[in-house]
Amino acid sequence: MHVEQIILYFYFINSHFCGVPSENLNFNIMPVIFGRLSITGNPVGGSKDTQAMLDYAAANDVVPIIEEFPHSEAAAALAKVKDGSIRFRAVLKNDLV
Repeated sequence: MHVEQIILYFYFINSHFCGVPSENLNFNIMPVIFGRLSITGNPVGGSKDTQAMLDYAAANDVVPIIEEFPHSEAAAALAKVKDGSIRFRAVLKNDLV
């Protein structure tokens, strides 16, 4: 992903980097500042951390809170994401096959 694409992505969704990019990120900070955006990250996300998290979730009945949409209503799901009215995570469920 190019830096310009990353900045455009931040305009549409608050984002958080998990892991380390393969190259240095050099970009104009002005759109981030004037767009009142934030860039955050942490080093967690390797396979050991992920497995530990999955093991903990399975042992403690931790499940995600989601809002499901059939694929045929993907446009409605996307509209809710864009306008901020979606609660938690939107998940598309295949109803087109």
